[in-house]
Amino acid sequence: GFKAQFMGPEGVGNNDINAIAGPASEGLLVTLPPSFDKNPANADLVKSFVDVGQDASGAFVLTAYSAVQVLADAMVKTGGTDTDAMQKAMREMNFSTPTGDIQFDEKGDLKQFDFVVYNWHQDGSKTEAK
Repeated sequence: GFKAQFMGPEGVGNNDINAIAGPASEGLLVTLPPSFDKNPANADLVKSFVDVGQDASGAFVLTAYSAVQVLADAMVKTGGTDTDAMQKAMREMNFSTPTGDIQFDEKGDLKQFDFVVYNWHQDGSKTEAK
């Protein structure tokens, strides 16, 4: 028989969907950034989150960390917080972050960022869709 498959954006990839949809959340397709917390290169950073009682596995935890790192690196490069100078520097720099190498194009957009399609599960876990 036919089984309907539903898809949602990253906003539904959290445990609230399980509370709202219950068993219907099983198998929901969700687009999310890759699980950067599973990257062995980030083990020390993930441990530092755990050490202060935080969870680094959230879809936007290490992406937010990387964004702050980009700003800090641009401030160091320019010697201050002048936004025009920082923007110019950010378009010329390569940032090595927990989410990978980050570069910006002339408009200030990311040159590359990957999303993954996951199967969401009723218990709040996810597995990469095949």
